[in-house]
Amino acid sequence: MMLTFGASAHTFPPAPPATQRLKRKTRLIVKDMEKLQQLKEVMDAVSKDSTKFFEKGNKAAGTRARKNLQELKKLAQELRVAIQDTKANMANTAAE
Repeated sequence: MMLTFGASAHTFPPAPPATQRLKRKTRLIVKDMEKLQQLKEVMDAVSKDSTKFFEKGNKAAGTRARKNLQELKKLAQELRVAIQDTKANMANTAAE
């Protein structure tokens, strides 16, 4: 695509083929699903360590639970951003 403004001409690279867009979208979906799996694993660890802390009074388990909760917070935020980006991309794709 070429646009001309006065004496200068600007060219833009062609849009990537549909197969490249699909491959990129597939990679993003797999990455997001892996993030969801990580979130589940961290939640399981929080559950186990919290049980050890509250039922058995294991202080080290309480420390691990708090550390894992911080990781859970980070993963949840990353997943929220990924979902929002995917929604925006779906809206842009539908508009095309």
